[in-house]
Amino acid sequence: MKGLLLLLLTWFQLGAFQQASAAVGCSLANPDQDIARLFPEVTSYRVHFLSFKTQAPEGQKALEVGLGTPLDALFETDDTPYSLYIVDGKKGRLGYVFGANNRGAHSSIQLIGALDPSGSLLSLSLQRIRSPEAKAFRNEAFLNGLAQAGLEANYTPCYRDGLCEGLSAADPSQGRAKQDYQAILRGVTKLRLLKDLLLQPTRNPIPRSNKALAEWIGNYRGAELVAALPKELNPQVLTPEAYQPDDPVFVWGLGENALVWPLGALAQHPLLEMQIGTQSLLLASASLSSNPVLLAPTTPKAFRSTRDVLFEEALFLDLHSGSQWSLSLGKSVYGPSANQRIRRGLGGLSLSWQDALNSGLKLLGSPALSGSRKSPRKGELLVLQVGDRHPAWRITDLAPDGLLQQEGLVLARIGDDAVGWQHRDQTGQTHDLKRDGTLFAHDKATGSRWSLVSGRAMEGPLKGRQLQGLVHTRLLQSAWESLFPGQSLAPNRQ
Repeated sequence: MKGLLLLLLTWFQLGAFQQASAAVGCSLANPDQDIARLFPEVTSYRVHFLSFKTQAPEGQKALEVGLGTPLDALFETDDTPYSLYIVDGKKGRLGYVFGANNRGAHSSIQLIGALDPSGSLLSLSLQRIRSPEAKAFRNEAFLNGLAQAGLEANYTPCYRDGLCEGLSAADPSQGRAKQDYQAILRGVTKLRLLKDLLLQPTRNPIPRSNKALAEWIGNYRGAELVAALPKELNPQVLTPEAYQPDDPVFVWGLGENALVWPLGALAQHPLLEMQIGTQSLLLASASLSSNPVLLAPTTPKAFRSTRDVLFEEALFLDLHSGSQWSLSLGKSVYGPSANQRIRRGLGGLSLSWQDALNSGLKLLGSPALSGSRKSPRKGELLVLQVGDRHPAWRITDLAPDGLLQQEGLVLARIGDDAVGWQHRDQTGQTHDLKRDGTLFAHDKATGSRWSLVSGRAMEGPLKGRQLQGLVHTRLLQSAWESLFPGQSLAPNRQ
């Protein structure tokens, strides 16, 4: 076990996991309760999760021009996530809810706006404010006065130039917390700009096209959509000796070793944890897909599955922060931790137990869980993260006995799954590979034999070299187009 822990630590250093990053957005802290308070007749709501970087790159500069002040380096980056809540009742659309962060004197101020179906402002509320005058700013008369003036009111002279005299919604702190007052007025202007430049709540193109980065049904209707998701039951313990040759397993290569989990276990228990020393590895059944994702949180995470979905991908609740995570993306999409990431394992694919035994790798694992096999979804794509791009290939279109080499990548279909690596190894040397059976390839220059499972040279002059890995995700084409808009399927030819 100590040797395996050292091996994992080495692979962390070599980059076998994607690194984490974050930008600070603004979403409802308690959406079910908040939306029911704002719209008591709610029967369901949807959430669109967007950013200027993904949906409207030109809008980021327009936001700065419209505000008339520099954008905040933490709260107003181009990848800052914005959430639009679309609220429906028995008779149709009730309205919309969204919010904005602004920097106050002591911390961020979160201003939430509720709109009617036509897009007119109904109400404003402060979800978060840390100020000696917080009670005054939360006063109903002050917030109602701002709402009655509407989003079109011109507050720029006040928050930019300090010219605040004569405004209909006077400073309730009487100048004692002027910076917070100005931040709130800037927040009203920002809500208008977000509405017009990005969220466009009353228009069809963004919310109803594939350009919304995320969309899911909340707890009001989520149960209707995820009846087919795995049930969390009491799993049976099954040792590897009891595996049958055709039993599907998920294999994650670690040099000349590989960690192995039985795929069938995820049909009963959607989140499996393996503890190696102090490092926790999570294997999650994050979608209706046949393939799980492997994650390595840097801090302890306690997840449980929810009945919410994001383009058919199940969302998990982080019990520490109350945030919802798409483990398919390794990203928090909602709540206090929005846009934070968990490191994801590079590579990994589904094999039969017999193919895993034939891989030439030393298989490492613990007593595992049993369950029935999940069949792959028709038309599923292999999605690779290459810098900021997420190219995708239809797995069934890849030749089962060949290699696809293009744009510095090498892809191989193995059974019902596929795997991708960069042409470069860890030294930066590139290799021209040729398929050598089901699980291997050899490079034409030296004849060294490479494992397609682990990306490692197993035999020959280059033994021990390691191809650079990539984050893998399996998605339906509709989900891929929604999550990563503006890209075309990669050709299945050299």
